[in-house]
Amino acid sequence: MTLKHLSAFCVGLFLAAPAFAQLPRTIIVMDGSGSMWGQIEGRAKLEIAQETVAQVLGNLPVDQEIGLMAYGHRERGNCADIELMVSPAPGTGAEIAAQVNKMRFQGKTPLTEAVRQAAEVLRSGEEAATVVLVTDGLETCEADPCALGRELEQSGLNFTAHVIGFGLTEEEGAQVACLADETGGLYLQAANAGALADALTRTVVAAPAPAPEPPPPPARTHFPGAERMPNIALSPTGFTVGDLTGDPAPPDFGADGTADQCAAACEADGLCAAWRYEPPGSLFVAEPRCFLYAASSEMDYAETNPGEGWQSGIKDGVLMLVRPYAPTREATARLTAPASAPQGSRIMVGWDGPRSSHDYIRVFDANGNWLAEVAPGEENPVELQLPWATGDFTLAYVHETEAISDSSPLVLTQAPMSITAPASAQVGQEVTITWVGPGAHLDNIQLLNADTGERWGYDYTDGKDSMVWTMPDVAGTYEFAYSFRDSEVIHTTPITVTLEPAEAAPEPTAPPPVQAVPVTFTGEGTGAYPLSITWSATPAPGQDLPPEAFAMNEGVSGTAAAEFLPGIYDVLGSAGDMVFAGQVTVSATGPNDFVIPVSANLGPAGPDTASVSVTITGPYMGTFRQWAAIPLPDGEVLRSDGEINDAWTVNLMPGQWLITATASGAEGEGLATVAEISGPGPIEVGQPTFGAAPFTDIAPFHRQCMGANPCTFHDKFSGLRMVLLPGWLMQDPYPLTTAAGEASVVSTLFGTTGTGDRPLAALNPRQWDTTLGPCEDTAAGQLCRMADMPGDALTGFRSLAATLRVTGAARPQTPLIEGTPLDLDADTATTLRNRLLGQP
Repeated sequence: MTLKHLSAFCVGLFLAAPAFAQLPRTIIVMDGSGSMWGQIEGRAKLEIAQETVAQVLGNLPVDQEIGLMAYGHRERGNCADIELMVSPAPGTGAEIAAQVNKMRFQGKTPLTEAVRQAAEVLRSGEEAATVVLVTDGLETCEADPCALGRELEQSGLNFTAHVIGFGLTEEEGAQVACLADETGGLYLQAANAGALADALTRTVVAAPAPAPEPPPPPARTHFPGAERMPNIALSPTGFTVGDLTGDPAPPDFGADGTADQCAAACEADGLCAAWRYEPPGSLFVAEPRCFLYAASSEMDYAETNPGEGWQSGIKDGVLMLVRPYAPTREATARLTAPASAPQGSRIMVGWDGPRSSHDYIRVFDANGNWLAEVAPGEENPVELQLPWATGDFTLAYVHETEAISDSSPLVLTQAPMSITAPASAQVGQEVTITWVGPGAHLDNIQLLNADTGERWGYDYTDGKDSMVWTMPDVAGTYEFAYSFRDSEVIHTTPITVTLEPAEAAPEPTAPPPVQAVPVTFTGEGTGAYPLSITWSATPAPGQDLPPEAFAMNEGVSGTAAAEFLPGIYDVLGSAGDMVFAGQVTVSATGPNDFVIPVSANLGPAGPDTASVSVTITGPYMGTFRQWAAIPLPDGEVLRSDGEINDAWTVNLMPGQWLITATASGAEGEGLATVAEISGPGPIEVGQPTFGAAPFTDIAPFHRQCMGANPCTFHDKFSGLRMVLLPGWLMQDPYPLTTAAGEASVVSTLFGTTGTGDRPLAALNPRQWDTTLGPCEDTAAGQLCRMADMPGDALTGFRSLAATLRVTGAARPQTPLIEGTPLDLDADTATTLRNRLLGQP
């Protein structure tokens, strides 16, 4: 049964607390432990408590005597940290509010001893005394609050203890409610600021003088029920209906009793008119229970969750309900979600349901407690942040009535979690750490003293792949702690801070000098008819090579010879109307004899010398659209002359092309296909996959283009758009402030399923060195790729370079924080690359 239903039900089961015209001398015992830093609805509990105490005590009568006792507010780890901050006296409300605002909230929870000391302070007088305990946690100092309650009750004092469970679960509340039960007080659950204010008002503020007796109520109208009322809990109102009758005998109901047996017990008893079956575990009772009621008992009812098993029944013809009952017809809902996912990850959940104002999609554990939720809204599917837990769970659509309409099993698997940091560092030294973690909202990394638990600092992980920390100025043992959603620490990595500087890493050994090797170039097809070809060659970007280009002053007939350092070169040969172009890899061991192919694209006659005419069509012909043809893996992008509402006829070179179309007024591609052009004819362009699927199998990537079609992706937060080819992966984009601090650019990483966790390309990286690979300008900023990118990945890189842009957000003014060119050996360059990209 939910808290809302439980509250309504308990009102019917038990007598409400009396409204006192004047409360006795009172001491508020305030929880000052470190757990009060936890959050409710996005605000720290200590902040809510301070604000609420000031609000409630502002309404105190001037002659009401009240004081303040606090615990855990001065020292960490000290169970004796208990202080009477304000002695009970009239007119102390403002002083108590001021003292609560000064509390530091950092220690343990000796709530039992604090209540005992408050009772001792109030023992001095003979009049009635009350302690109001406000706690957000359980006893942590090896004491028994239940035993204290019995002791105080047996002492003969006119003493009452009320307990307010601030943010406690129902199970936790049951462990401290006994203190109130034993002394005749109230246990009140407070799940938010409003509930805390109501609880303090009920237990602290004296009620006004009772109003005059109201006139007798008019005769009540009563209604029938049904012989079977599933998910309904009947509750007596305390009034009677008609003539008094005898009560039915208590049923003989065992620990394995069922609702059918409870109904049968009522049917067999002539004095029974109604029955209620309570399932095992309800209202903190392990066994099922059966209650029988006479026809003269006036009844109300509460609706319960279908999964809990409550049932009731009223015999035919008996009028005893204070309001009409009609079996509810639940609105249906359907969920679409993966059957399993890594713990702490985010999944997309498709839904079809009523979407009432208080409907939720929730994750329940095996005990029926919900651990995560999201409200179905404008987005469908919606993104659901999963809890940091593993095992079998249930994903359910919960109506605002708390009824579950649809559910499906969900298995949460173990996810990788690590923090990479030095084992030791000197006081005041700066260290860089990286991590692999869930990356949820409010995730942060804290630096804690391992001995005292004191927190030296924290930083949020959102939008970062590394952090630089300055070590404390006090030597000792510390640990980096990963806090999931700022609520629970899920991983720690130790670091020792010393007074002595850490041992310096040895200087890298300089590599031996590289020698030039012989190289020859021959134009394709010129063996029988040698041409005079003027050759040039330029080192490809991203290599540890001198940037100077090789160039001939005049043409050479036949084969040209030269010497080059080992590496990758872009070679160009000009022979008048014929141009030869290609990329070669010169090895240190050879042979390095290269035949360079003819380039129709670079020849003076242009690409039409070998192009073919194709006619491009797609669905919804007749609508205006802008066509584009992108050669893969390289070449000039062709676009239609403005928007056209018919097929597009264009000359394309044979080979692979990405062909897209954007409808009039749209910002994203509505059509996209990778086509192989081999000859003239029609080309049909279909619809792409809209969006990239969430993906958590390979860090640091979050999304994947699945299926056989290209994917168009738009990130609504940054405005970033692109076309991903099948099998490509990407990290969720994030804003990156430039060195000037005046603008921000959108940054992200790309890779493929074939290359695993190794990023192949980076958009607007924080810092980039030419030893890592070449960069080129795009509409969204600089796109850089690794020098060793596999050849089959160049087509996907070309698709990104041609389609990346930012829409619905400010265009980046500064593409990238410039790096300083470095002269690095291969191992050092690899290490730098990994650190820049947040890889271990």
